[in-house]
Amino acid sequence: MSTLFLTPRDRYPSDSKAPQACGSCKRQKRKCDKALPACGLCTRMERRCDYIESAQAAPTADDFAALQQRLAELEGRINDNGGVSSGGAGGVASSSGPSPGSDPSVSGPSINNDSPAYPAVEPLWEQQTASQFPPDVFLDMATYEWLNQPVPKPFIEVPAEVLQHLGDGTSVQSSIATYFTTVHPWLPIVSKKRMNMGVALSQGGPDLAMLFLAMKLMTTHPEPDSNMPAAGMPLYRAAKRFMSLLENGGATSLMALQSMLLIAHFEYAHGIYPAAWITTGSCVRYADFLGLPTFQEGNLLLSSPTTWTELEERKRTWWAILILDRFICIGNKKRYFSPDPAENETLPADDEAWDLGRVDRAPRREPPIPDAASLSEALTTALASLPSNLPYLAPRCVLLSSAILLYDFYCCPATPTGRIRTPDETTQQIRAVEGIRRLSGDIADMARELLLLGVDRGREEG
Repeated sequence: MSTLFLTPRDRYPSDSKAPQACGSCKRQKRKCDKALPACGLCTRMERRCDYIESAQAAPTADDFAALQQRLAELEGRINDNGGVSSGGAGGVASSSGPSPGSDPSVSGPSINNDSPAYPAVEPLWEQQTASQFPPDVFLDMATYEWLNQPVPKPFIEVPAEVLQHLGDGTSVQSSIATYFTTVHPWLPIVSKKRMNMGVALSQGGPDLAMLFLAMKLMTTHPEPDSNMPAAGMPLYRAAKRFMSLLENGGATSLMALQSMLLIAHFEYAHGIYPAAWITTGSCVRYADFLGLPTFQEGNLLLSSPTTWTELEERKRTWWAILILDRFICIGNKKRYFSPDPAENETLPADDEAWDLGRVDRAPRREPPIPDAASLSEALTTALASLPSNLPYLAPRCVLLSSAILLYDFYCCPATPTGRIRTPDETTQQIRAVEGIRRLSGDIADMARELLLLGVDRGREEG
């Protein structure tokens, strides 16, 4: 099946090249021939080829700190020059005397200048995004992918109030460390390895700032001496407004979904209803919009995962939404929105293995013994039917690898959980050990054939 493009190939000169490698080749670190309208590798793999310029580097924690310092300097100048309260936009200006043009002899209500000023009105964060999310992509994403058209990335500025809540780089790192110590053990949805490696900081943007803000929100509690409820906390109100700003701007990322999920957990923990129930439903809809729970495959909004850690992070985020969506409906006679898990859906891997990025420690499902015996017989028959010629080297390697993975399930004396095997499993273990021994000989023979073939070709060329 050939890939179809919006622009026919005959409209491009045969020698035309793109100025840079496509996004798929960059992510996979593959050599790109830069052909237009799609490179040769993407054409052969039948995948979308994207030559859109990569987004500018997102602000880091140091940039947040610099912006916060500039904001403090501007507020100080305003206070020194005009006597305006530091509440920001919407604050009430204070005055120590009569206004110009007023008559002191006119009687009126007395004003106590020592009384505290009214609290400043919180900013509305009105801003225009560079490009809104295209409605036709949402209505018919399959056609948009078929046309090989990329989705424009909106530019969303991080509001000054968010930067103020996040603080400098030290404060951000402290909030992250507190989150992974207190919240992460019971809600492990954010990759600890990715944060420790600093990958998210280099690839971040407004959605990363939103994730940091949500992580800080989860570790912040209302002041015990104040009468302010959790719903009135400035940090919570800032997180809700920033999340709404990202949704309006068309931000599409896993970090934005994780931020929404953390806000929903905060609302549920502090009894903020019906916001907790509504936010949880929004998580389900946003996850469906990104293409979850299809973890293996990518789409126009969420590219295919390139590592096991990234795949596991998506799976964990979806399962956390699934659990909260059902748990929050207990006792209130409300219905949940998320679909039931598929029969073959697997649970997340071991928490410690995921934190360390150890894919080798992830649990694997053992096939039933009758199925294993049938698969073993089928693989053995297929291997015996293939000639030993060089053109059949690739299918022979695939069949040998599949047989080794199948036998590896039953070679150990005990199961991965430590349980002693049953008599039937022990019998299958003996077959697996014999199969591994036989396959080892076949692999050695194949390696010897390849070695001799290389020597013969070297002599012919010499």
